[in-house]
Amino acid sequence: MPQALKGKKRWGEGVRPCVGKAVFCEAAMKAGVWEPDRLDLVLRKAAGGTHPTNGTMRNLRNGHGPSWITVSSIEQGRPDIDAIYWGNHPIFHMLDCTEHDARFGAVMTYAVDSVWGRVRERFWPWAHSGSEPGSGNPNIEIIQDTGVIEEAFSDPHFSEMRAHDRFVFAMACYFIAKRNRKPKVARHAADVTRQEFMFAAMNQPQLLVSWRTLQEEVARKIWDVEGIGGRLRPIFAVPDGITEKFLREWFPEQVLAMAEANEADALVSEQTRGSKSNE
Repeated sequence: MPQALKGKKRWGEGVRPCVGKAVFCEAAMKAGVWEPDRLDLVLRKAAGGTHPTNGTMRNLRNGHGPSWITVSSIEQGRPDIDAIYWGNHPIFHMLDCTEHDARFGAVMTYAVDSVWGRVRERFWPWAHSGSEPGSGNPNIEIIQDTGVIEEAFSDPHFSEMRAHDRFVFAMACYFIAKRNRKPKVARHAADVTRQEFMFAAMNQPQLLVSWRTLQEEVARKIWDVEGIGGRLRPIFAVPDGITEKFLREWFPEQVLAMAEANEADALVSEQTRGSKSNE
């Protein structure tokens, strides 16, 4: 994994719940404990008492953003829990960054360095980056050139990337193209994010638990800007749907319960906003 990108002291309102729930899900799955207060005790014991105060995991499950102290203390006691990575996931950083942000270059470099595949090597032609996540030099920013992006999307190795990595990669390419005022390249990248979103969410339980909220943030920053269709269909609204059946074969019931609750809450919010806009 790439070296964690620090410096984000407060997450934006839209992204914050996704970050908190991702960290909670990662810790709960690895520890095998889903009751938040009990999970606090397990993590505190593992960390030798340095785990934050009672209620930390409950707050994360409820959508509060984690601090650096929280994620680092979790990994200190349980190195198998990737709390720092999920508390600083490139998707969250990109959604919480603007083209005018001083951290733009660092965020996009972090995103590209987080994916696996030969395609990423195009962005560090002089730095001998490998295909493994984290093998890029974090002190050398990637080439922010739309020509490189176009070559990357047509590279045969692009299809070899994992769905989650294709989504992250396409997001970075979109924001870079948008900043460079290259509408055709940006639209192509946006289309890829649309195609890969559900595959990415369904392959990562840490994203699945807040998939509908995450979709709203992606739509607000990318799809709505480019005028790409409406929202994706709900997963759990139709009983015994094919997608839901697939997910129940792969993920713990607790993950699906969080995802279903997130979908239901988000749909209510969407309907409420729709009603107000029609008044």
